[in-house]
Amino acid sequence: MNELIPINENEKGEQIISGRILHDFLESKMQYTDWFAQMIKYGFTENSDYQTLTQKYVTTNNNSIERIDHAIKLEVPARFETKYEHHIRDEAYKTRISVNQYLNDLVKADIDRKKNKEDSNGK
Repeated sequence: MNELIPINENEKGEQIISGRILHDFLESKMQYTDWFAQMIKYGFTENSDYQTLTQKYVTTNNNSIERIDHAIKLEVPARFETKYEHHIRDEAYKTRISVNQYLNDLVKADIDRKKNKEDSNGK
């Protein structure tokens, strides 16, 4: 079976995925570190839901660089999606309220304008 995202096991036998591979798979436009920082705002805990990994690479110029990745438990992305969808629904609800208020204000202003026009024509 071909996997969309490689699944590994940590030392406790838990299924994990790479945060960077998940980030790439989701085609996020954010930098990885910003994206992951956003994800942990939803209440995920280091050493429980994920582990931070430092990977060392040697560039073609023979420079050594370190790159942060995260080993994320397999169930975390689904929990993140649920929490993120809840956040999006909340924002959409607030926006809908704002749009409804705006439309109500427009209707009220139109009614007031028509009333003022009728009053000025009736005088």
